[in-house]
Amino acid sequence: MIITLIILLSLLAAFLIWKEVKRPARQHRGLRIVSSLVALAALAALLFPPMYTVTANSNDGQPLLLLTTGYDRKNLPSTARQQAYTTDPTLSNREIAYIPNLPGYLEAHPGITTIQLYGNGLEPALLHQLSERQIAITYQVPVTPAGFVAAGWPRQLRKGEWLEVQGQYHNNTRDSVRIVLTGVGTRFDSVTLPPSTTQPFHLRCKPQHLGQTLYQLEASTTSQVLATEKLPVIIAAASPLQVLVLNSSPDFDNKFLAAWLHDHQYQVAVRSTVSQNKYSKQFLNQPATGLQSITPALLQPLDVVIADAGALAAITPGEKNAIRAQVQQGMGIILQVDSTDGKDPMTAGLQVRKQPGATVPAKTLVVPTGQQVTAPLQPAQWLSIDQQPLVQPLVLDEQGHLVAAATLYGAGKLVLNTIAPTYSWVLGGHQADYARFWTALLQKAARRSSSAATFQQVTALPTVGQPVQLTIEKNTPGLPALQTPDGSIALAQHPWLLHQFTGTWWPLQAGWQPLRQEQDSTRLYVFGATDWAAAKAFTSINNNQQYSAVTSREPASKREPVSRQQLPVPPVIFLLVFLSCCSYLWWEEKKARATA
Repeated sequence: MIITLIILLSLLAAFLIWKEVKRPARQHRGLRIVSSLVALAALAALLFPPMYTVTANSNDGQPLLLLTTGYDRKNLPSTARQQAYTTDPTLSNREIAYIPNLPGYLEAHPGITTIQLYGNGLEPALLHQLSERQIAITYQVPVTPAGFVAAGWPRQLRKGEWLEVQGQYHNNTRDSVRIVLTGVGTRFDSVTLPPSTTQPFHLRCKPQHLGQTLYQLEASTTSQVLATEKLPVIIAAASPLQVLVLNSSPDFDNKFLAAWLHDHQYQVAVRSTVSQNKYSKQFLNQPATGLQSITPALLQPLDVVIADAGALAAITPGEKNAIRAQVQQGMGIILQVDSTDGKDPMTAGLQVRKQPGATVPAKTLVVPTGQQVTAPLQPAQWLSIDQQPLVQPLVLDEQGHLVAAATLYGAGKLVLNTIAPTYSWVLGGHQADYARFWTALLQKAARRSSSAATFQQVTALPTVGQPVQLTIEKNTPGLPALQTPDGSIALAQHPWLLHQFTGTWWPLQAGWQPLRQEQDSTRLYVFGATDWAAAKAFTSINNNQQYSAVTSREPASKREPVSRQQLPVPPVIFLLVFLSCCSYLWWEEKKARATA
């Protein structure tokens, strides 16, 4: 099309030039040729207007007044006459316009660089999109919602293990609130919280049945029930791990660990070095066996070995080789390190550093699975592990330093732990934190079962109609196909952990939902839209508050989006040029005839 147009214009221009050259009158010939060509160019511009680009910082737009669930009309600016918007169709009315696609709306209105946000806030996916567009948020933080604002509990247990439930409840009444843990028609544990406070609670029970069960948390005053939330748990048959603990010397931390393993039905053998070639031995939940030397026959049935660096350094080369060979065949090992020196060759590639600071402060720890935060702990020395592509974080401190991590070692797992001692959790009454910490390490290190796949729930509160992230660790080759009641889920392979796959599922029904991958299956409980409303709102408020705090500190120049618009040159310009040239040519020809 363009080439054809150029050819036609060229031919027409050549004809106009030839026409002027052949005219007998030679006066003003050059001016006539120029006028003819300019008139032709103006006519082409009228038919196909040229474009020009306008570049400007569009930071003059008004902030977008956005309302979300939980907003209070009393907090809205009374003098504001701007239009209010919402992304929730249930909030739209004559005064509040509905925006079905917020990123698309911002794309169509590049002048908007700030959002005035009210209510519980936007979901993480939208906040991520706003961050990519460098949209700032001015957030009016609402009051803390009443009810259970946080809770954590294990989704799967073995029979005989304790169900530990920890959380926070915001009591906005003037009465005391009683929190009760119930299930299978029984009231197990309870605690009373004072009025007008946000208080943590800790409840526990020991399930004696098998299968999937819905426990409940009930909050009530003397006159009414305030809130009831579900606690889905799957109790599996007891299949205790076989654990060997190797200590370089007896100490309190090892004593508490052995007692905890015994209470949780693990089959435990403990060997502590008393002097050279002399050991104290302890057997819990299993018959006594020979522990004088570490042999392949001794290690063959074990699931996990827990050892400190000193114990591994003191054993013979043959015993070290036996342990390494079993780990390569699938057995797990948890290696306790208390300094940056004397690491075992198995930890090659894992760099341990001493954290800076003369004093050793108490810090909280975070278990990434479920984002569960422990009570403060003060070890003998804070160490950290360098984060690397093949290292999986297990536990971090409150500054984000990696303090416990796992990596592959052949077919088995090596877990490196820098936290010791941990028994102060038990002495301080935080048994649930102690159990959560050691359960996370043991489950990650334990020898894999014969099943082909292991399912992991990443989303803490799977909700109907909301994205749920799932992870599968697959032992067999090939791309897994995850089947759900709503169809198959596409899974993406981890770039470094090639046995790990992650996918996103949008469940359509609430309740227990089956998940299947080839011959392996599990069940996941999907909450209703109104379940755990206070906890979801509280989490959303914190996320939006953090986003607002970060964007409010950014320089305004970083948030000014550069708008580039292509606009047509006003056609009136070419029309005037065309008429002027034609007028001159008409006048010049008339004058030439008059003089002739």
